[in-house]
Amino acid sequence: MTTVGTALAAINMNSVPSVVSGHTYEFTCVLFLNEGLAVDGIKIDFNGGGAAATTFRAHGSIYGATSGFGAQVTSLTGTIAGAAITTDDEELEIHGYFKPSSSGTFIPRFAKNGDAAGATLTIYAGSSIVLHDLP
Repeated sequence: MTTVGTALAAINMNSVPSVVSGHTYEFTCVLFLNEGLAVDGIKIDFNGGGAAATTFRAHGSIYGATSGFGAQVTSLTGTIAGAAITTDDEELEIHGYFKPSSSGTFIPRFAKNGDAAGATLTIYAGSSIVLHDLP
């Protein structure tokens, strides 16, 4: 379990995938989460590692009580943001495509989108990222 404020922080997962320049990847990132106050929301990007991108596209969707949110980004620093979430049964699922221009680690980062007093954003154990090298 990891909790954060409004500054983007690397998500602590069981494994950190590494990518190789010149390869092409698809990925799925699943985050089980809770945010104490709906007004804060969540933001996530993929600029926590050392890899750079030639091509990047990802789309995130929330499932649970806040179903219906969706956003797409085209860079590692692009932020999927704005979902107001307040219950323990939320899941953020992100699917993406990635062609790295340099080899390195590929790490998502997350934070609260706003900051109401006393609220926390929690990413629960079991959250994961799975990366597939495409032929």
